[in-house]
Amino acid sequence: KGYRVARFVERSQAPGGVQVVQVPDSVEGIWDSAGQAAMALLAGRDVLVDLSLLRPVGSPVRGSGGTSSGPASFAVEIFDNFAIWAGLGGAEHAGPVATLRYVFAPTLRAIRQGGTRRGAGMATISITHPDVADFITAKDLERERDEGDISTFNISVLVTDDFMRRESQTRGGVLWEIAQHAWATGEPGLIYIDRINEHNPMRGALGDIKSTNPCG
Repeated sequence: KGYRVARFVERSQAPGGVQVVQVPDSVEGIWDSAGQAAMALLAGRDVLVDLSLLRPVGSPVRGSGGTSSGPASFAVEIFDNFAIWAGLGGAEHAGPVATLRYVFAPTLRAIRQGGTRRGAGMATISITHPDVADFITAKDLERERDEGDISTFNISVLVTDDFMRRESQTRGGVLWEIAQHAWATGEPGLIYIDRINEHNPMRGALGDIKSTNPCG
Protein backbone atom coordinates (compact mmCIF):
# COMPACT_ATOMS: atom_id res chain seq x y z
CA LYS A 1 0.00 0.00 0.00
CA GLY A 2 1.36 3.41 -0.86
CA TYR A 3 1.13 6.49 1.33
CA ARG A 4 2.24 9.94 0.25
CA VAL A 5 5.01 11.48 2.38
CA ALA A 6 2.67 14.21 3.58
CA ARG A 7 0.44 11.55 5.17
CA PHE A 8 3.21 9.43 6.71
CA VAL A 9 2.73 10.47 10.34
CA GLU A 10 -0.63 11.43 11.73
CA ARG A 11 -0.23 12.97 15.16
CA SER A 12 -2.75 14.32 17.64
CA GLN A 13 -2.59 15.60 21.17
CA ALA A 14 -4.72 13.39 23.40
CA PRO A 15 -5.88 14.55 26.85
CA GLY A 16 -3.39 14.36 29.70
CA GLY A 17 -0.25 15.20 27.76
CA VAL A 18 -0.27 12.02 25.67
CA GLN A 19 0.98 12.12 22.08
CA VAL A 20 -0.53 9.62 19.66
CA VAL A 21 1.74 8.45 16.83
CA GLN A 22 0.38 6.34 13.98
CA VAL A 23 3.29 4.55 12.35
CA PRO A 24 3.17 4.28 8.54
CA ASP A 25 4.28 1.29 6.52
CA SER A 26 7.58 2.66 5.21
CA VAL A 27 11.15 2.90 6.44
CA GLU A 28 11.07 6.69 6.30
CA GLY A 29 7.78 6.83 8.16
CA ILE A 30 8.88 4.44 10.89
CA TRP A 31 11.97 6.47 11.75
CA ASP A 32 10.18 9.78 11.45
CA SER A 33 7.60 8.40 13.88
CA ALA A 34 10.29 7.12 16.24
CA GLY A 35 11.96 10.53 16.21
CA GLN A 36 8.66 12.25 16.95
CA ALA A 37 8.01 9.82 19.80
CA ALA A 38 11.45 10.49 21.29
CA MET A 39 10.92 14.26 21.08
CA ALA A 40 7.55 13.91 22.81
CA LEU A 41 9.14 11.90 25.63
CA LEU A 42 11.89 14.50 26.00
CA ALA A 43 9.16 17.13 26.31
CA GLY A 44 7.60 15.20 29.18
CA ARG A 45 4.64 13.69 27.33
CA ASP A 46 3.61 10.05 27.28
CA VAL A 47 3.37 8.36 23.89
CA LEU A 48 0.85 6.02 22.35
CA VAL A 49 2.17 4.23 19.25
CA ASP A 50 -0.26 2.63 16.79
CA LEU A 51 1.42 -0.04 14.63
CA SER A 52 -1.72 -1.12 12.79
CA LEU A 53 -0.51 0.08 9.38
CA LEU A 54 2.71 -1.98 9.42
CA ARG A 55 2.73 -5.07 7.22
CA PRO A 56 2.89 -8.46 9.01
CA VAL A 57 6.14 -10.27 9.71
CA GLY A 58 7.37 -12.19 6.66
CA SER A 59 5.58 -9.94 4.17
CA PRO A 60 7.52 -9.18 0.96
CA VAL A 61 9.45 -5.91 0.82
CA ARG A 62 9.51 -4.40 -2.64
CA GLY A 63 12.92 -3.41 -3.94
CA SER A 64 14.99 -5.58 -1.59
CA GLY A 65 13.52 -8.97 -2.43
CA GLY A 66 13.35 -9.76 1.29
CA THR A 67 10.67 -9.77 3.98
CA SER A 68 9.49 -7.48 6.75
CA SER A 69 10.56 -8.06 10.35
CA GLY A 70 7.02 -7.12 11.43
CA PRO A 71 5.30 -4.74 13.88
CA ALA A 72 6.50 -6.46 17.05
CA SER A 73 10.13 -6.15 15.97
CA PHE A 74 9.76 -2.42 15.37
CA ALA A 75 7.86 -1.93 18.63
CA VAL A 76 10.63 -3.51 20.68
CA GLU A 77 13.75 -2.61 18.73
CA ILE A 78 12.90 0.92 17.64
CA PHE A 79 10.26 2.53 19.83
CA ASP A 80 11.18 0.89 23.14
CA ASN A 81 14.89 1.56 22.71
CA PHE A 82 14.31 5.12 21.49
CA ALA A 83 12.27 5.66 24.66
CA ILE A 84 15.18 4.43 26.81
CA TRP A 85 17.50 6.83 24.96
CA ALA A 86 15.08 9.71 25.49
CA GLY A 87 14.89 8.81 29.18
CA LEU A 88 18.66 9.21 29.38
CA GLY A 89 18.36 12.74 28.04
CA GLY A 90 18.61 12.24 24.29
CA ALA A 91 21.35 13.85 22.23
CA GLU A 92 22.16 16.47 24.86
CA HIS A 93 22.82 14.08 27.76
CA ALA A 94 22.81 10.39 26.78
CA GLY A 95 26.29 10.40 25.22
CA PRO A 96 27.71 8.54 22.21
CA VAL A 97 27.71 5.01 23.66
CA ALA A 98 24.08 5.17 24.79
CA THR A 99 23.14 6.65 21.41
CA LEU A 100 24.86 3.72 19.69
CA ARG A 101 23.24 1.21 22.04
CA TYR A 102 19.66 2.50 21.97
CA VAL A 103 19.34 4.19 18.56
CA PHE A 104 21.71 2.80 15.94
CA ALA A 105 22.17 -0.82 17.09
CA PRO A 106 18.40 -1.47 17.37
CA THR A 107 17.91 0.10 13.95
CA LEU A 108 20.27 -2.43 12.40
CA ARG A 109 18.58 -5.27 14.26
CA ALA A 110 15.18 -4.27 12.87
CA ILE A 111 16.33 -3.66 9.29
CA ARG A 112 17.12 -6.72 7.21
CA GLN A 113 20.00 -5.65 5.00
CA GLY A 114 19.29 -6.65 1.43
CA GLY A 115 15.99 -7.93 2.79
CA THR A 116 17.54 -11.14 4.12
CA ARG A 117 19.89 -10.52 7.07
CA ARG A 118 20.22 -7.96 9.81
CA GLY A 119 22.41 -4.98 9.04
CA ALA A 120 26.03 -4.61 10.08
CA GLY A 121 27.80 -1.39 10.96
CA MET A 122 31.04 0.12 12.20
CA ALA A 123 31.04 2.69 14.99
CA THR A 124 34.12 4.80 15.70
CA ILE A 125 35.17 7.49 18.14
CA SER A 126 38.21 9.73 18.24
CA ILE A 127 40.88 8.99 20.84
CA THR A 128 40.52 12.65 21.88
CA HIS A 129 36.82 12.37 22.71
CA PRO A 130 35.99 12.83 26.43
CA ASP A 131 33.91 9.63 26.40
CA VAL A 132 36.56 7.39 24.87
CA ALA A 133 36.90 5.37 28.09
CA ASP A 134 33.16 4.66 28.06
CA PHE A 135 33.42 3.63 24.41
CA ILE A 136 36.36 1.27 25.06
CA THR A 137 34.23 -0.71 27.55
CA ALA A 138 30.98 -0.50 25.55
CA LYS A 139 31.03 -4.15 24.44
CA ASP A 140 32.21 -5.68 27.70
CA LEU A 141 30.09 -8.76 28.35
CA GLU A 142 28.68 -7.37 31.60
CA ARG A 143 27.60 -4.13 29.94
CA GLU A 144 26.06 -5.99 27.02
CA ARG A 145 24.06 -8.07 29.50
CA ASP A 146 23.00 -5.19 31.74
CA GLU A 147 22.57 -2.30 29.28
CA GLY A 148 21.67 -3.87 25.94
CA ASP A 149 23.14 -5.55 22.90
CA ILE A 150 25.21 -3.65 20.32
CA SER A 151 26.50 -6.71 18.48
CA THR A 152 25.20 -5.33 15.18
CA PHE A 153 28.18 -2.96 15.27
CA ASN A 154 31.91 -3.45 15.30
CA ILE A 155 33.58 -0.65 17.25
CA SER A 156 36.99 0.96 16.75
CA VAL A 157 38.93 3.88 18.21
CA LEU A 158 40.43 6.40 15.79
CA VAL A 159 44.03 6.88 16.93
CA THR A 160 46.42 9.51 15.62
CA ASP A 161 50.18 9.53 15.17
CA ASP A 162 50.48 12.03 18.04
CA PHE A 163 48.60 9.71 20.38
CA MET A 164 50.75 6.72 19.48
CA ARG A 165 53.96 8.73 20.02
CA ARG A 166 52.79 9.93 23.42
CA GLU A 167 51.78 6.43 24.49
CA SER A 168 55.14 4.98 23.46
CA GLN A 169 57.02 7.72 25.32
CA THR A 170 54.94 7.89 28.49
CA ARG A 171 53.66 4.31 28.64
CA GLY A 172 50.22 5.76 29.21
CA GLY A 173 47.30 3.57 30.21
CA VAL A 174 44.80 4.21 27.43
CA LEU A 175 46.43 1.93 24.89
CA TRP A 176 46.79 -0.75 27.54
CA GLU A 177 43.09 -0.47 28.35
CA ILE A 178 42.19 -0.84 24.68
CA ALA A 179 44.42 -3.91 24.42
CA GLN A 180 42.90 -5.51 27.52
CA HIS A 181 39.35 -5.09 26.31
CA ALA A 182 40.23 -6.22 22.78
CA TRP A 183 41.80 -9.35 24.26
CA ALA A 184 38.70 -10.06 26.35
CA THR A 185 36.00 -9.41 23.75
CA GLY A 186 37.69 -8.81 20.39
CA GLU A 187 36.80 -5.11 20.55
CA PRO A 188 37.47 -2.25 20.25
CA GLY A 189 39.76 -2.25 17.27
CA LEU A 190 42.18 0.50 16.34
CA ILE A 191 42.01 2.55 13.17
CA TYR A 192 45.24 4.44 12.49
CA ILE A 193 43.49 7.40 10.97
CA ASP A 194 46.60 9.39 10.04
CA ARG A 195 48.25 6.37 8.41
CA ILE A 196 45.14 5.55 6.37
CA ASN A 197 44.75 9.07 5.07
CA GLU A 198 48.44 9.51 4.29
CA HIS A 199 47.95 6.82 1.67
CA ASN A 200 44.40 7.77 0.69
CA PRO A 201 44.50 8.43 -3.08
CA MET A 202 41.09 10.12 -3.09
CA ARG A 203 41.70 12.41 -0.12
CA GLY A 204 41.85 15.57 -2.22
CA ALA A 205 38.60 14.80 -4.02
CA LEU A 206 36.52 13.10 -1.33
CA GLY A 207 38.14 14.11 1.96
CA ASP A 208 39.45 11.99 4.81
CA ILE A 209 38.56 8.34 5.33
CA LYS A 210 36.73 8.10 8.66
CA SER A 211 36.30 4.35 9.10
CA THR A 212 36.64 0.91 7.51
CA ASN A 213 34.24 -1.72 6.28
CA PRO A 214 32.81 -3.58 9.32
CA CYS A 215 33.08 -6.88 7.46
CA GLY A 216 36.56 -6.30 6.05
